[in-house]
Amino acid sequence: MLNQAEAASFDIPARSEKTVDMIRLAYFKSEFQNAIVLAKSLKDKGYEVFLQAMATFMYSDDEMNDMLRQINDMKPKAFYIVDSFSNLFPEDIARMAKQVLLKLDKDIDFGFHAHNNIQMAFSNAITFMDVESDRDIYIDGSIYGMGRGAGNVPIELLMDYLNKKEKLYNLEVLLKTYQDYIKPIFEQYFWGYTHPYYLTASKDMNSVYSWYFMNNGINDIVRLNKALDMISDDSKYALMKDEASEVVKKIRGENG
Repeated sequence: MLNQAEAASFDIPARSEKTVDMIRLAYFKSEFQNAIVLAKSLKDKGYEVFLQAMATFMYSDDEMNDMLRQINDMKPKAFYIVDSFSNLFPEDIARMAKQVLLKLDKDIDFGFHAHNNIQMAFSNAITFMDVESDRDIYIDGSIYGMGRGAGNVPIELLMDYLNKKEKLYNLEVLLKTYQDYIKPIFEQYFWGYTHPYYLTASKDMNSVYSWYFMNNGINDIVRLNKALDMISDDSKYALMKDEASEVVKKIRGENG
């Protein structure tokens, strides 16, 4: 995320037939003020702006209410809750969604972005859809759950679920897209449920730590679990390379 000075002069053309129509801004709590600056600039240039509060579970009730007050003033196209670390369950999504709906301006759409570290993305998405709302809602998804690490909610599951209520989607087109284009990518770059990404979710931490440790030779699951436990609580939310590097040295030292 850019700082406020950079955000104020963010160099992007006005919306036109040659540009995209919408832009998503995903931000951590500490980046929110910068995100608002960017969002206002992009809205002034004609874009539909989607604001996504990553790791939404980190917000206290007061922090959430203050953020929503500023979002209501700015009026983006949509606001999202995000299960960035994939550590949330359906009851968490329902509670969070209801809290947002009490405060979010009725003219702002509402969305949800899920990750699948603990294989709850689809269930959480259904829960989000079932929370009562008179406004338009959005759920991010991808074909075959394509995404970093454990991936996102598979869009074919969402479409099939909705088709059982009202036949809306032609799944054959999507399945052929997977077969012709996505499958070769999956076979080269695996994504999906694995124990390393489950472990980060269970510890309420960013999955980038499992990625970092495995890329630095800590592939044994017991050693990886120990390495993750050595990260301080204050460092869980974004990769702190200096701290993670020290953990790698300690784990390697203990194992010769």
